[in-house]
Amino acid sequence: MSTTDSSKRRRFAIALSFPGERREYVEQVANALLPAFGGEKGKARIFYDGWHEGSIISRIMKYAPSNLIGREAETKVLNDAWDQVVRGETKRPHILTFVALGGEGKTSVVAKWSVDLAFQDWPGCEAVLAWSFYSQVCSTS
Repeated sequence: MSTTDSSKRRRFAIALSFPGERREYVEQVANALLPAFGGEKGKARIFYDGWHEGSIISRIMKYAPSNLIGREAETKVLNDAWDQVVRGETKRPHILTFVALGGEGKTSVVAKWSVDLAFQDWPGCEAVLAWSFYSQVCSTS
């Protein structure tokens, strides 16, 4: 099979990675790329979360760092659990929790892992739901 076989074509021709504070600039870049991909129909070939909110978990993705340092163990837990689901194992985790103080990087770990899977077109998955309890903390006031 040749490397140009359409069955092996990636869903996106280009993917934009961005930290949350650069979103306006990345949107400008995405729009500037549109003419090279056929105008409005090119949005299907450019991975930019603003255009694919219905099929990706874009809200959490804005927190994804470009790199993680020292988070190999947490990433392995996520990858191993995902692989068990893809293989159809019945004795597997059904819910994973990361508990730590605010600012320890829980959202960054999950966001980066999610972005990596999204770029692979969610192998073994038909739908994705991620939930963060970030804004649902208790208040004493």
